[in-house]
Amino acid sequence: QLRNAFATPIAGACVRLRNRRGRFCLPSVVVIGAMRAGTSALTHYLLQHPHLIRNADGTEVHYFSDPFEPTRSLLKTWPTYAARFPVAATTVQTLDKTAQYLTGNMDALRTLLPRAHIVAVLREPGQRAYSEFFHHCRAGRVVEVTKRVGPLRAGAVLRGDALRGGRFAAAAICYGARGRKKQLDELYKLREEENPAWILNKGTYRVLGRCAARHFDRFLAASPPEGEWTELGAGRYADLLQPLGGAVTLVD
Repeated sequence: QLRNAFATPIAGACVRLRNRRGRFCLPSVVVIGAMRAGTSALTHYLLQHPHLIRNADGTEVHYFSDPFEPTRSLLKTWPTYAARFPVAATTVQTLDKTAQYLTGNMDALRTLLPRAHIVAVLREPGQRAYSEFFHHCRAGRVVEVTKRVGPLRAGAVLRGDALRGGRFAAAAICYGARGRKKQLDELYKLREEENPAWILNKGTYRVLGRCAARHFDRFLAASPPEGEWTELGAGRYADLLQPLGGAVTLVD
């Protein structure tokens, strides 16, 4: 896949790819962080620098987002990652902003980009969780249970995603499958057998287009004791950043 490429790539390394024109440079700067912590705002300001550019499409790359993807596999396919960062000038460096790397494969990130400047954006856990809840609510991903379903009483509030047939999958069932999108159908079936309450059938819930503080309280009461909300809400950022050692800049 490569020609004139480094045998062992490093942050900022530029290569030429077979069947692709131009040069491609691995990121020198990687911005990660908790959702609703300000990663987009920080990236906006960083990109004001004339010698720093983002990947061509300006979206999150998610190359290291899957914590279950073997590090060896990610290191083997690194040219596909480099292909996301075409550069036209020799004086620029590239930036990858993917907040979800915070809960992804940090070991692969540090191994592939040992010299990259990694910036982790954090936020006071309570404010972050509150902000994320309302973000999902505006997007139509928060529902209120209208009739008792298993252990869930009417009035309970859940966050998740719509399924086929008018069903709704609570996000609680997805925490164990973060990054395993190909296996979600099997996971939904398994979780439905274990706890039917996390799969709501049509007619048992209503979508909350607008939320209030009382809905957030009900959401916390119905959330499981494990998962992203508790993990990040409890401020366990240090555990997540541990694979990076001291090679990270914290922004809070």
